[in-house]
Amino acid sequence: YLGEEFLEIPLPKIKAILSSDELNVQSELVAFDGMLKWVKHDLKNRSESLAELLNLIRLNLLTVEDLIEKIECEPLIMANAECNRILHNVKNHHLMPHKRRFVKLHGVPTNSDRSPESASGLTLCSSAAVLTLKESS
Repeated sequence: YLGEEFLEIPLPKIKAILSSDELNVQSELVAFDGMLKWVKHDLKNRSESLAELLNLIRLNLLTVEDLIEKIECEPLIMANAECNRILHNVKNHHLMPHKRRFVKLHGVPTNSDRSPESASGLTLCSSAAVLTLKESS
């Protein structure tokens, strides 16, 4: 359940959450779901940030199947040219491992270190998965 408090977080804080190595998620799909719900909560004012926020999701950690079936088919993603470009680059990264050093993931984080053992603070649930962020002082 994503509470009202999460949905009201300002853009700079949502960017900090999504880019944090201390974000604890079972799958990057949880981070994507949270980001998408945040955008949809105030679509008129937040839709312009969609590609920037999608770039903060570690899409390279998802399977090509998840990219196609759960992210690419989302209507807001489909309607956004920059989001389509991001997904195209990530799929190429997956599908052409022999050319990975030449397929640049413009802005897509590649660090897989999200620290579940040290995470605390903000907790978000999406389906059975939990998303937490350790608060910085």
